[in-house]
Formats: sequence, structure tokens, C-alpha cells
Amino acid sequence: MEGILKLIEQSSIELSNNQLCIWLSSGRRDEDYLGFIPAMSFFVLGFKDMVIEMSSPDVSSPLQEELNVHCQEDSEHWKWFLGDLRRLRYFPVENGEFSVSALEVIWNEESYATRDLVYTAMYYIKMHQEPIYRLVLIELLEAAFAVFIAAMKKGALDDFHYRELMYFGKNHVEKELSHERGSWVENQRAYHENKSLHVKIGAEARLSMELMIQDLVKKFDLAFTDWYSRRYAFRREGLKLIAQKRDSTAIMAG
Repeated sequence: MEGILKLIEQSSIELSNNQLCIWLSSGRRDEDYLGFIPAMSFFVLGFKDMVIEMSSPDVSSPLQEELNVHCQEDSEHWKWFLGDLRRLRYFPVENGEFSVSALEVIWNEESYATRDLVYTAMYYIKMHQEPIYRLVLIELLEAAFAVFIAAMKKGALDDFHYRELMYFGKNHVEKELSHERGSWVENQRAYHENKSLHVKIGAEARLSMELMIQDLVKKFDLAFTDWYSRRYAFRREGLKLIAQKRDSTAIMAG
């Protein structure tokens, strides 16, 4: 199993070289530079369904119990994402709620790579009922997220937005770091110290896991590229409003 974890770590390094991560890490913050965020919607909400699919009330297996812990810790993250969309006001709203134009954003042709990532991950989840396969998959999902959030933290968010945003900012990072089973965020070695993942697997299972990881990493790379291509796709009126709040707070503090 150690070899599988190392492959996940190597794959996360590969993803960090995607142009999206490089661009976010650069610190460039020009007009509407976070306009890709609505394009992530299908992935974030799809991850919610992956967590539901992987959870099980049957805890007779220690590995399923481990998987349930992961799923429970990640089960509410989609709410933070929707909260950030509301804070940033990316989608047009009608009577305080998202309009149907939000659906056009999520299901247009340009965003297929993001949807395909979710479809592929769900395919592997349904195909492999064994908890060990699903643990490998959720490890990869969390490692990929760690790459993305590290790039956001390094250059994309100023101190104010890092504090205020729940999904993209400090709250999410701290929650990941507090996970009982460790985190890929800021400490990729944590999972290697988790003894429950150090189980013996046969050659056939190892090959199947390696192929799954390689396939999903390719899908992640395409999704990241999709988000990069739409980095100016949406106006970030909300960020301007938040910035005004930040400036007002600074004036009051002074």
C-alpha cells in the first residue's frame, strides 16, 4: 500500500504543475481573476454525492470505519462552497436565490471536463465496493484538493479573503489539518503514518488501483485546465463589495 500512497503523492506534484495552479500561485490579482470559481460547482456538489455513496452503516470492517471517518469529515464542505458563491455573488440572483443561469454555467459544453471527472470518480466508486479501493480514491481526491488550495493560499487570496471565505480560505485549511486521520494539506506525509492504510494488497489489486489513479489524475488535469480557461468568465461583483467591507473595517479599526 505504501507504493500506492507514493503514487498519489507523485500525482499531486504533477497536478501542481498545471497552469491553473501555477497561475494561482503567481499572486496575480487583476480584475475578475477568480472568475473560474462557478465552474467548480459540479465538482464540489458531485463530491457531496461521492461521500454519500462511499459511506456505509456497516462498520464490521476497520477499513469501512476508516472510510466513514473521511466521509463524515468532508460531508459539509459543499455548504461552505455555496456560502462562498453567495458571498462573492458570482451567479445572478432573483429574489435572493440563484437564477436558472446558474444551471447554464454548470451544464454548458465548455464545462464537460469537470462533469466527466465526477462521472469517472463515481464510476470507480460504484465499480469497487471494497473499502480499500474507495479509501485510495478519497485519498486521491483529497490530495488533489490540497494542491489546489495550496495554490489559492499562496497567491490567489489576500489576507482578508483568506479569513472570510469558508471553502476557499482559512476555515477549510484548518478543518483539513484537524482531521483525525491526517491531511494532505500542508503535510503530505501524514497519511503515510496512518497504520490502517498499511495493508497488504495483491498484484492485481495494485495494478487496478494504479490504473484508477492514473485515469483520475488525467481527469483532474483536464478539469483544472477547464477552470483555468474560464478564469475571467464571471464577474466578481461580490469581491468588490467584500473589499469595500474590508476597507470600512480597516478605517473603523484605525
